[in-house]
Amino acid sequence: MTARLPMLALLALALIFTGCETTETESASFAPEQESAKSDNGDKNDAKSRMKIAKAKRKLANLERSLAEAKEKLTKAGLDIEHQRVANDQNTSKARRDVELARASVEKFRNHEIKVRVDQARLNLTRATDSLKEAEEELQQLEMMYSEEDLADKTAEIVIRRGQRRIERARKSLEIRQNELNILENETIPLETSQHENKLQQKEFAADAAMRKATSDMVQKQIAFMSAEHKVAKIMDDIATAREDLEQAMADADG
Repeated sequence: MTARLPMLALLALALIFTGCETTETESASFAPEQESAKSDNGDKNDAKSRMKIAKAKRKLANLERSLAEAKEKLTKAGLDIEHQRVANDQNTSKARRDVELARASVEKFRNHEIKVRVDQARLNLTRATDSLKEAEEELQQLEMMYSEEDLADKTAEIVIRRGQRRIERARKSLEIRQNELNILENETIPLETSQHENKLQQKEFAADAAMRKATSDMVQKQIAFMSAEHKVAKIMDDIATAREDLEQAMADADG
């Protein structure tokens, strides 16, 4: 019994020693696994950071390209306003000149052309009246002359008929000239006056339309310019935000 006690004690010590070795071995084998897990997590975080930085850079680059395009459109919109201003000046100036020319044409027709044409028609009527009167007087003289002289009947007849034909032509000419004057005063001049006035009215309407169109076109160009200006400002704000995001992503990666 006394001899068994030392044996049991040795066995117990052996078991305790073996347990300690096992614990130390398990602890030693678990430590590299922890280190490996930490390394994997670090790699994943680095990859996410790089992806975040790359994404922020792409966004910034895209915004900068958009800004360049937006500035080009803004420049074009500004040029469009200048071109529209020049076009408006040309169109409205032409419309005003057309009105002035049409008004001058009306005034010239009323104050000069009507008087000249009526005076000419009346002069033609006076000449026709005089021609008829002269033909009648000449015929009377011929009739008196042939009644006093002893001429062959055939000669007198020819001369008298010639005078009569002249009177008929003069009478017809007088009738034509009288009709011409009546038509001129009662139909032609009122009609042409109305045509001149209508033309003036059309030019005035066209000038008003040109002014309205010029205003409308300029407003549209100004709206396009303001829209382009607003877009440039918005993209610049987006660029500022994108730069802040990139700086933050780079700071997070360094941290």
